[in-house]
Amino acid sequence: MKRTLLWLAAAIAVVAACQKPENKGGNDNTPASSGEKTFTATLAPLTKVSLGTDGLALSWTKADKVSIFDGAGNKMFRAQGSGASAQILGSAAEADTYYALFPYDASATIDGAVIKATIANEQTTSAGGADLQITAAGKSDGDKIALTPVAAVLKFTLDPDTEGVSSIKIKTAEGALSGSVSIDCSGKPVLTAGTTSPEIKVSAFEGGFKGGSTYYVAALPGTVGKITLTYTVGTDEMEVSAGGTTLAAGSVYELPNLTRAMTAEEKGVLGTWLLLKYGSRAADGTVGSYPWINVERGFPNPEQTNGDNITFKSNGTVEMNLGPNNDTYNNTTYETQTVQMTGNETWTIVKKDGSSYLKFGGNAFPLMLADDTGIGGEYLIVSVDENGMLLEYPYQGEEGPSVLGIFLTPKGKETYVHSFRNGDFGVTDDGADEVQPLVDQGITWEVEVESAMHFFYMNPNAGLMIGRAWGANAAAETAKSARMWTESFSSKKIASVTVSTARFAPEEGEDKSAAELEVYIAGVKVGATYPLVNDMTPYTFTAPDPVGGLLEIKWKTTNEEVNCFWVKSVQVIYEE
Repeated sequence: MKRTLLWLAAAIAVVAACQKPENKGGNDNTPASSGEKTFTATLAPLTKVSLGTDGLALSWTKADKVSIFDGAGNKMFRAQGSGASAQILGSAAEADTYYALFPYDASATIDGAVIKATIANEQTTSAGGADLQITAAGKSDGDKIALTPVAAVLKFTLDPDTEGVSSIKIKTAEGALSGSVSIDCSGKPVLTAGTTSPEIKVSAFEGGFKGGSTYYVAALPGTVGKITLTYTVGTDEMEVSAGGTTLAAGSVYELPNLTRAMTAEEKGVLGTWLLLKYGSRAADGTVGSYPWINVERGFPNPEQTNGDNITFKSNGTVEMNLGPNNDTYNNTTYETQTVQMTGNETWTIVKKDGSSYLKFGGNAFPLMLADDTGIGGEYLIVSVDENGMLLEYPYQGEEGPSVLGIFLTPKGKETYVHSFRNGDFGVTDDGADEVQPLVDQGITWEVEVESAMHFFYMNPNAGLMIGRAWGANAAAETAKSARMWTESFSSKKIASVTVSTARFAPEEGEDKSAAELEVYIAGVKVGATYPLVNDMTPYTFTAPDPVGGLLEIKWKTTNEEVNCFWVKSVQVIYEE
């Protein structure tokens, strides 16, 4: 029996009058009273209930097999033609009523008017629904049999570039998808589940599933929870899921499309991100190096209190949440601007000249900086990890071409950043001996240094000097060690700490100094011990398990000729 665009494995009942009150027989096709019988069989169409309104017509294919129960056994009948209705021919005993099950199942039995069969937990399907079996049942009315679908249908489609899918498993969190069934054919066929399973394993007749093709699977009717479709591509295991629903007999339910296997780089982009900050650098400057726009320099950070975020989904689509109005992008330096979503926002990673770019389609990423809409386009991926994503985008500023840097942080995590400036810890350009606590954005920092001359503020590019690099008594002023700490994160879970810092060589061209940097949380060392270099460098310390407690940043010399340390900024990513 050929189903236009549809497949269903299972059980269908055709009417067979029986003189005996009960028959649990199997395949006895030659009872003493048997003779050739012909029925005209029809099959009701299936109804599509998701992502469309078109019905799915069912038609017979010549030689389709049907189980006919005649009171003497389970007899195999075959379709003699094709189309919406067809004659089915076989040998059966004389009976007042005949019952039928499609597809033919040699192990099916009957008890009175109740057929006992199975909706299998292992099914084989074919691309486009060709030659797939539909669970249906019915009983005879003279020489006619009207078959009614008694199972639900699950449908899934592979995206065109999804190749190499070798196996598929469909599973529900609540309820059942397969198992033994009883089909009461005394009136309109009614299916009752027996022993059940929450999953169905699916294979393809062709040996593998084809990209761009649609497949159908029979399932038990009933209410189910979240349905997850897990599929294997090479060594990668992927999954898509749909929310709970009620599967009705004779109806088709469409699951999300199967997408191609993702690279490790693409998997790193998945998820929901908040726009944290952005800045700019000269077009010919160092990649990833620019002053971030911040409140201290007179420019407000982009707002992120209104819930603006962007979600990169595994199927290549983008979902924007733009706050209460959902049409206004709040993360803007100058003014709020209206954004009209197109409904086809997409993302992908493309390679050019050895670099990776995040490419957007539609209005996927409206940056709204000055007069640049930032809609669509390609963004250079500078870095991406569990702590954040750094992108760059060419930007025509008022002073000429520049590069816009955009930093996103994972939703659910907060980011604290402080760039050291004049006045921190009570330090001025002339230096200071009296150190005061630094209170910034509700975070209180303390600092101490083993040196005769404690601090000297340099400039926004150099940051704060800890210890002094020169003076009348250079040996006494040399910084032996330094410690910066805060207890303000004790009630939070710190995921990572990034410190931009450097050491200072005593003479130009000479590299006699040696120093190390370490971070401790709640007294436990986090990450590696980094040897410092002369250039300002960001060092990241990631906690395997986010934890709160006393946060300490420690510098120490391993060579007596170290003069000082510079610290430019501290970034802490944490969870509430």
